[in-house]
Amino acid sequence: MVKKVLKSDKPISKTFAPPIINYPNSTNRLVLIDWASLSYHKLFSMNTEKNRAKLGLNDANGELIVWRSHMISSIMSYIRLFNPKNIIFALEGHNVWRKQYVKDYYKENTKVYYDDKSYYVQSDNKAFKVTKIDTDFNIVSLSPENFSLFDQLPYKKLGELKQSKQDMLWDVYDTSGNPILASYKGTRGKNFWPFKMDKKEWKTYKDVFCGEISPIFRSKAIGVDEAEGDDVLYNGAKYLSKNYESVIVITGDSDMSQIDIPNVKIFNHRTNNFVECISPTNYLNAKILAGDSSDNIKGMALFDTKKNRLKTNLVGETGAIKMLEECQNIYEKAKLEHWDNQYIRNRNLIDLSCTPKTISTKIIDILNEPYPNIIEPTMLSKYGIRDIVIDDINKLKESGYYTFYDDAYLNEHPNIFTVNDKSTTVDSEEYVYDRIFENIDNLFDRPNFDPLNI
Repeated sequence: MVKKVLKSDKPISKTFAPPIINYPNSTNRLVLIDWASLSYHKLFSMNTEKNRAKLGLNDANGELIVWRSHMISSIMSYIRLFNPKNIIFALEGHNVWRKQYVKDYYKENTKVYYDDKSYYVQSDNKAFKVTKIDTDFNIVSLSPENFSLFDQLPYKKLGELKQSKQDMLWDVYDTSGNPILASYKGTRGKNFWPFKMDKKEWKTYKDVFCGEISPIFRSKAIGVDEAEGDDVLYNGAKYLSKNYESVIVITGDSDMSQIDIPNVKIFNHRTNNFVECISPTNYLNAKILAGDSSDNIKGMALFDTKKNRLKTNLVGETGAIKMLEECQNIYEKAKLEHWDNQYIRNRNLIDLSCTPKTISTKIIDILNEPYPNIIEPTMLSKYGIRDIVIDDINKLKESGYYTFYDDAYLNEHPNIFTVNDKSTTVDSEEYVYDRIFENIDNLFDRPNFDPLNI
């Protein structure tokens, strides 16, 4: 048993079990899969020099074949391990509500000071001096000890400026290439992309692929345009947990640690084990205070009473835990010290119970829709999946794995599941390569094979 602690093990700790090789069967289990998290994991895991050489990954077609095969293999592994009655794939929306929420927050809480030459744009504990020179901008970053250079100048809230001025400032970047105004997820979209496939096309296609293959496993692929996958996972677990003996959320995202429902467990697909959050409440409160750098959510910008100015550093994990240890009611402290607007911002962004009602209602409406009729796995051949893998799927059905049968049939045949030995959690790399790919080049010779199918 390995224990991972966030700086202090008093209010928060996580316990990571070793990789599991089997799991008790349940006749009434739901598995929720974070499709985006799993997709990125499987995509980047094949991008080693060894794997590229072994698989002959020299073009976009080969990359896509391997990624699709990895995803099918993973689904099969989770079916063998957990034998779910139902599976739900959580998809990412394209116009997620948090982006606009963050923009609205900074329009209200960013001060734009000005003189006859420059703008001084201040939010959180940062400020930037923006001077337009011809068609370009000169940008100077200012820390709190330098705010006296401009804090006596006239100012307006960002949202009070003319729209053209707002648009101009939203498009200004500092010398490191980061926008001077915070945006949800920041510049994550510009992260390293080592693949031949076009990133934008792949991001769209991965969800199309999920929708096309999900009926093979009588599963749902659920996406709401304004919702993130986290919103679908959380609302799915919370709403459906009462209908199942066991619910397992498969993800690589630590945000799911805030779920505090007795029959819901979090399975990390990167480490192939369960993650236990000893105190979901303290975990959530600490994350609200410290922010989430992966989503570009800032920690609290607090006032330094000794120096009579904002502190230079935002609250981080260590500071958040210390604050929780010293204060029983952190929100009352925030109101008293006038940083409650920041606290509310982070609570709404990070606490998944704060998903807007209109969006959670859309998710629940889709959750209530019937599961699709099952389709034959032979359709996978058009994606370059070998016949031996299609046979493996059929064998899972023959062994009585529940997701391949509807509720009526399962009720009539309660003892249909006959496999007792489930020997692996996730198929090994060697199994995936030897079982699914003999030679990438040979796949292109198959009749009716469309490598991209986009």
